[in-house]
Amino acid sequence: MDKLPEEILREILSYNILIRREAFLLLELPGEYTSRARNPQLLRVSKRWLRIGTPLLYTFLWLATPEQVAAVAALFRAHPHVGRAVRGLQLEGGFGRELVPLVRAAPNVEDVYLHLGIKSADSVAGLTKALALFDPSGLYVGLQTWRDNASKRAVWAALHTCVTEKWTKLRVIDFWFVTRPAMTMQLVDMLARSSIKELACSYRDIEGWISKGHMKRILEAPHLERVACRGARKEPMIRGMLQDHSYSEIDMKKFCFVREPLDDDGTDDEWDLTSDSDTGNGNEAVFYIEEA
Repeated sequence: MDKLPEEILREILSYNILIRREAFLLLELPGEYTSRARNPQLLRVSKRWLRIGTPLLYTFLWLATPEQVAAVAALFRAHPHVGRAVRGLQLEGGFGRELVPLVRAAPNVEDVYLHLGIKSADSVAGLTKALALFDPSGLYVGLQTWRDNASKRAVWAALHTCVTEKWTKLRVIDFWFVTRPAMTMQLVDMLARSSIKELACSYRDIEGWISKGHMKRILEAPHLERVACRGARKEPMIRGMLQDHSYSEIDMKKFCFVREPLDDDGTDDEWDLTSDSDTGNGNEAVFYIEEA
């Protein structure tokens, strides 16, 4: 197979190595990445396969520890074309200063996916600086515990600045269990002043935003066309609330409802995030990076 034209070999390796963007962007609990297995062992077949396949392996990248961030940053320094191949970056940890050179070496990131289960002792100095280096089209915020702390507030402040002042290409913001139990005016202002065309979140968030008067402010976002509400079984309730709070027909048409796993079992149970302590380990995902 080493005699195959490079274009055909790249297609073969893409099929076996490259993760689909849709799978990468699924909002899941940490630790569930193993269902998206790839075949990095194919890169060991030959130096040619390694050269062609390594950028594919790093197109969509998960990082969870400072050690992983440092290792990938070193790889990008040695092989700049690999850093330029990154299109999606998902961060669950490693928010320290070593993140900055990694992001600087990956200028083509289109999707930024953050898990913000940040503890008070966690360093976020790198993340707050690295965010300003992105100019993504999509921001996806996954699991965040309810406990508040200074590190988490610093990240949200940096996100507010980036979304409202820097990220002009941003078109989608997708939250999962981020805004409860309280919806801060900082986040409301961030959404209202953003350039997004689509907002996606849980029906529980939308329920709270409507009842507290925040949803009308969010709908002032100048380019917002679609509000995707996860929890299709709650569509009658949400639409009823919109009518009761005198939303216009134009705004009501922006809402659509998408199914989530709980729609199929008929319960209102959700993952319990309240038990996460600020100092405990919780459910920590480990992402293995194949050495190139």
